[in-house]
Amino acid sequence: MALTTLHVMGLPEIVSSTDCIATVPAPLGGFFADLKRIRCLPTPFRSPVFDVNLYWSWGTQDDPANQWLRRLIERTFAQA
Repeated sequence: MALTTLHVMGLPEIVSSTDCIATVPAPLGGFFADLKRIRCLPTPFRSPVFDVNLYWSWGTQDDPANQWLRRLIERTFAQA
């Protein structure tokens, strides 16, 4: 590991201006490849599968804005 970054959106600039590589989910890699002059290649191994959980306060259970955000997150991760 050569470096760490506080936010994933810095990766395109880092990868395009250094000899570093990054491993990211395929949809994100394709997005980054469109932004900068970098290539998105498949990994030579199968990535591990893990669960993603969504937690919220029961006090916000019926809040329309919170319900909208939860649905948006669920749809986003369902496509990944």
